[in-house]
Amino acid sequence: MTATYEQRHLVEPVEFRSGDHGRITASGIAMRYGAKSKPIGGQFREEFRSGAFTKTLQEQDILAHNEHGGPYLGRTGAGTVRTFDSRSELAYEIDLPDTAAGRDTAHLLERGDIKGSSIGFRALPKAEQWSVDDDGMALRSVSEARLFVIDLTVQPYYDDSTASLALRSLAAEHEMDLRSVVEVAERGELAALISNPGDDDQEGEEEGRETPTLLRPHLSWLSA
Repeated sequence: MTATYEQRHLVEPVEFRSGDHGRITASGIAMRYGAKSKPIGGQFREEFRSGAFTKTLQEQDILAHNEHGGPYLGRTGAGTVRTFDSRSELAYEIDLPDTAAGRDTAHLLERGDIKGSSIGFRALPKAEQWSVDDDGMALRSVSEARLFVIDLTVQPYYDDSTASLALRSLAAEHEMDLRSVVEVAERGELAALISNPGDDDQEGEEEGRETPTLLRPHLSWLSA
């Protein structure tokens, strides 16, 4: 099944409390703005800027599950999922349903098995900036994105399976096909592509050939 949005995980404590009529609410942090991620796929880091989800929180019906693609827990449209957006972080609350899935989730929370959260999102066009971090690794900064899900998870980690989706904006910026940019990333040469975009354009014009076909030999000196 083809992924339609990206997934990111955050290792943050997920708390739970009992309320009126036996209602159990899970709460945690879905995203910390300005915090750089661990390397994704060994290719780049990522950060979300403050306010990245402000617009979508007003428009999108955000779902919550126990694990990505797992049992349904709630949604913002029904008021059973609530988000709290500040300058530093995006927090959430989920009212667990009185269902098998809700009760199972409550037991996992009580035992301390759930270790963090997972979000599903899609960065908006022209709302990403690529640069090179202090240590030479490519850095993707997202200023606006559409949020689809906030899930609870027992094993938060950075899922490399959707990493290629993050490279779409870079491919568009350099007028390359996505496969070519993925190959550059797999060779660890994203920083060179970001730092020297003009060289590839100039070489493509001189040879009368498209940049994607020339990119590999042009950057091959980095791995020599």
